[in-house]
Amino acid sequence: MKRRDVEIFNLSFLDILAGALGAVLFLFIVVPKGGGESPSASPQLSVTFDTIQNKFFGELPDSMLQYSVGDSLLSLVINYDIMPSIKNCPKPRPCPKCPDTKRLKRKIASLEKRISRTVKPTTVAALSTPAKTKSTSRKTPVSSPPASKYKGDMPSVPCKLSVEVKWDDIDQNIDLFMCRDGKCVYGGKRKRKGIGFWDSGKSKTSIFGGDLRSTQEAIRQFDSVIEGEYEVYAQYKDAKEEPQASVRIRALIYTNTIERGEQGETFNTSLTFNKKKRTLLGRLTVKADGSFTFNKQV
Repeated sequence: MKRRDVEIFNLSFLDILAGALGAVLFLFIVVPKGGGESPSASPQLSVTFDTIQNKFFGELPDSMLQYSVGDSLLSLVINYDIMPSIKNCPKPRPCPKCPDTKRLKRKIASLEKRISRTVKPTTVAALSTPAKTKSTSRKTPVSSPPASKYKGDMPSVPCKLSVEVKWDDIDQNIDLFMCRDGKCVYGGKRKRKGIGFWDSGKSKTSIFGGDLRSTQEAIRQFDSVIEGEYEVYAQYKDAKEEPQASVRIRALIYTNTIERGEQGETFNTSLTFNKKKRTLLGRLTVKADGSFTFNKQV
């Protein structure tokens, strides 16, 4: 039997070529043609996910603005990184909050209730009103001196103890001394701790050289009565013009304390003129409560 010759370009082959050409033409017509870059070089759509706000954010280029809702788009994602999970994300910083005033008020109220339970009502009343003593036998010491019955001469300056001498003639000069344990207070030594302060209105002006005299001298104790034994002296030793043979003086011993109140004793005597020798007026014994005894010597 004679073999038949094979024909390459037959009708079936032509049909296949025609169908392939038609498919290529159909794809060429359907697929849009553009002169832009490839999607790998210029991506048409970029999407970003914010992990803090849990939202997606994207950028749409102008080439895709012509599409509307419902159109099918072919997107290619190239060289992307996997989004981190919630476990791998860092913990966000807490936002600043205002203090909870209601909670503080509740704490204060609970503390006040605890205090009111522990503190007794009688304790609060005792703090507001002074306590009353049951026994009336004990009395607080009197802070003011008792009513004074002393009606005699008063010292020229308020003090606790005063020893004063006064005379009438301002031209005569008389000095007062108060001594204890061999130490004295007088015009030359005006202050000693265990005796007192010397006081007189007598002074000299340094500008005109005048002698401003007074008719009294005194030794006083101001803070409290200093208990002890004293010797009181006086001396008539000077005069502005011709001295007299003797001068009449008035002396005052005075104390004022809370325990005894005001007490005083006065006496008068005469002093003879003597520039070198003092005259002992008497010895004074004083206690801290203001009681005293004065033994007159002239």
